Amino acid sequence: MMDRRAALARLDGDATLLEELIALFLRDTPALMERIREAAAREDAVGLMHTVHTLKGSAHELCARSITDAAQQIEEIGRRRRWTDLPRLLADLERQLPLLLDRLTSADEELQGPSASVDDTTHEALT
Repeated sequence: MMDRRAALARLDGDATLLEELIALFLRDTPALMERIREAAAREDAVGLMHTVHTLKGSAHELCARSITDAAQQIEEIGRRRRWTDLPRLLADLERQLPLLLDRLTSADEELQGPSASVDDTTHEALT
């Protein structure tokens, strides 16, 4: 899901910056997913492309390739305005995000130490 070594390499080994990016991803992703769902329900191509592009960029920075690839496919749906594959692709993204969240939570705890925790509502908001 997330290639921690590659993410650290992308950030020149800056573990503090990686910790900050993980925290931002954990904080922002539930709201992004809600906006993606809303745009998809309205078939709002511009809103969908903009929001999923944001998610894609965040996932890319964390070297979370499966999320980046899924977001890219959804972004393409919005660009082409071909909505037939959107439910399947969105369901795939929503299946993958909790897995990444679990991985990021573990990575965040490794970086911060054993006292770190992530609010369970963040995880629940993604499902």
